[in-house]
Amino acid sequence: MKPRLRRGEDIAYLTFEREDEHGVVWHAPVKFVFPLSKYTGQKEITWDNVRLQTVSVEKVPVGTNGWSYYSGDVSGYGEPIVSLGYPEDGALERAFEEAKSSFLEYSLIPDYDAPGVIENTELVAMWLELRQICLENAVEQIDVGRDADRNEFYRFEHEGRIVELVYDVGCNVKLLVDQAQRWTGSHYDFQDVERELKTMFHDLQEKRQTAAS
Repeated sequence: MKPRLRRGEDIAYLTFEREDEHGVVWHAPVKFVFPLSKYTGQKEITWDNVRLQTVSVEKVPVGTNGWSYYSGDVSGYGEPIVSLGYPEDGALERAFEEAKSSFLEYSLIPDYDAPGVIENTELVAMWLELRQICLENAVEQIDVGRDADRNEFYRFEHEGRIVELVYDVGCNVKLLVDQAQRWTGSHYDFQDVERELKTMFHDLQEKRQTAAS
């Protein structure tokens, strides 16, 4: 891990990160935030007004082909570790210990476009319901992926058809069967997505029974 001092509009912050073999940057679940001089009256960045931001990061498996989602957000301003602009006895030491604990306890957070890492939170939120609906219809393999346009999707096979639930970057969700669009709606309409999935399974089952009779 390498320390990086970066400057925003209102703050400077000290982060820790590393780059993996794919060129993806992974961020530590902790950062130190330094308010700028217009807020502190100090000419230099010092530890006198430092704030500590720690994140409880959880790696959440999604789909059945090895993709994951990393919960936790390192944005924000953190919590002050000193009072009235003056260090309390041992305050910095306690902050460093807390930062160390976060390093040891929680996962690193990947930057955007990391291979096998989901970014769309609505797709993630649909996972448990989708898995249950699929299991009720004897579908166990549910792949997750991301296309060249950064749209993320679920894909599975049922009754010889390829079904895709695509969450695009425009906040739309599309249900496709053999690449033909069956339905489209909003990312946020979870009940609509659930209803359309159940209706699709019912229709495909009816077609199979009709063909077999």
